[in-house]
Amino acid sequence: MKKLLSILVIAVMICSCSSYEDRNFSAIEQLVGEWTLQSRTINDNLPLPTEVESLFFSEDNKISDYIGNYELISEVTSSGVFSLDTQYANLIFTSNSESITTHRFFLNNISMVLTRTDDNGDVISDTWVKTLD
Repeated sequence: MKKLLSILVIAVMICSCSSYEDRNFSAIEQLVGEWTLQSRTINDNLPLPTEVESLFFSEDNKISDYIGNYELISEVTSSGVFSLDTQYANLIFTSNSESITTHRFFLNNISMVLTRTDDNGDVISDTWVKTLD
């Protein structure tokens, strides 16, 4: 009986301990880091002049959600909170001054395209390249 109980306890311990549970997975891991603006187009064909711009994404206190912090360094610096709407592929920026900007996004390992419609109805596409994790 003791032998059976010992085997049962060991089996329960093995099943309950998993390396999968030990790793904290970030929902926004691919975004976190520094991104540099490479190009900007209007209405999918006309290039727009760009300044040097960097976009920094970081985790918030809860890594399992689709929310984090951002800082945009350009002619005008902006920072605040971003959230991912994975259902509609939207990246929503809420600045510290509470202005909200929504971009459709396409993301791969080294680049990201953010697309938005401006006040004139023009479609602006920004291509960003990841420079640091």
